[in-house]
Amino acid sequence: MFRVLPSGVSVMRMSAEPLIVRSSLVVAGFSAAFLLFACGSGAGIEGPFQVTTVTVPSSNTPPTVDAGPDQNVNAGDNVTLMGNAWDDQWVNRTEWQQKLGPAVWFSGGTVLRPSFVAPWVSEPTELRFLLRAFDNNGQVGWDETSVFVEPVEGPPLDVPAGTYSLNFESLPSSQGWTYHEVSLAENNAYSVDGARLKQTTVSSGTDSIARYQMDNVVSPSMPMTLSVTARILDYENLTGGSNGLGFNFVISDGVLLHRLALTADLIQVGGQFYGLNTTGFHDYSFELYPGGNFDLYVDGVIFATGVGSETVSSNKIFFGDSTAHENADAEITAMSFTVGAN
Repeated sequence: MFRVLPSGVSVMRMSAEPLIVRSSLVVAGFSAAFLLFACGSGAGIEGPFQVTTVTVPSSNTPPTVDAGPDQNVNAGDNVTLMGNAWDDQWVNRTEWQQKLGPAVWFSGGTVLRPSFVAPWVSEPTELRFLLRAFDNNGQVGWDETSVFVEPVEGPPLDVPAGTYSLNFESLPSSQGWTYHEVSLAENNAYSVDGARLKQTTVSSGTDSIARYQMDNVVSPSMPMTLSVTARILDYENLTGGSNGLGFNFVISDGVLLHRLALTADLIQVGGQFYGLNTTGFHDYSFELYPGGNFDLYVDGVIFATGVGSETVSSNKIFFGDSTAHENADAEITAMSFTVGAN
């Protein structure tokens, strides 16, 4: 007796032979149990019934992952993880996770080969990273790699945590800041009115460096945040090729330099330029992390991420007009620099 069921399963019953189940549909990686039952009224298959389980093994294998070789670096070095991943079909996505050591923030490179700056450490320290790869069927492969960081000579690590806030009842020089200038007297370049600090260096010439500086308050081993509310009133580029340095904030931690610089329509941060109309007030939050990475928030929204742009040996924070070829008129209505917490 032979019958084709609606599912496409063919069933043949012989008196002394086992029941055979055949299917025209094969699904990889799927196990199914086909239960045959009587259709009734003598029209179907009569018992006793037998169940046959058909298992079709999957040929898919997890991705092959290589997180790259272990590396030995010095604190402050730029590090790139050398990951790779392969699959018999395709890799759907990859992800890195830090498993050990002071937290670092990736920037640049590719998803498989991200970069970071080795954190400032006082003793040999292992950073361990896990690379996972997922294929299109959800299979996961993984591998680990380590970066061994050696301490180096550098700025002191015992910079105290604290917040340095600017008030607008007096000039910064009476609040612990040192005024640096080339040809501009402090009272000609800056003024306060109780609500704001105003910089006026436009039309002052090509030698008008006028900035405020505070030394030995920056720590590469602690998170830091510079919070500023500011706007550009006028901007003057005397030599072409704007660097945005007529009005800027610089944080130098002895390892890397972090710069937030404003013109009338550009921001420079992490050595990159971004378009922004700065003639209206904006709230800037420049958040720095151990290892050299940063996040910049503008008006509470993430605006840019990256890493310090230059290697330096000095420890200081300064702001104002720091070049002899770009000038700006600008206003600050709020400014604070916090060491030890974001």
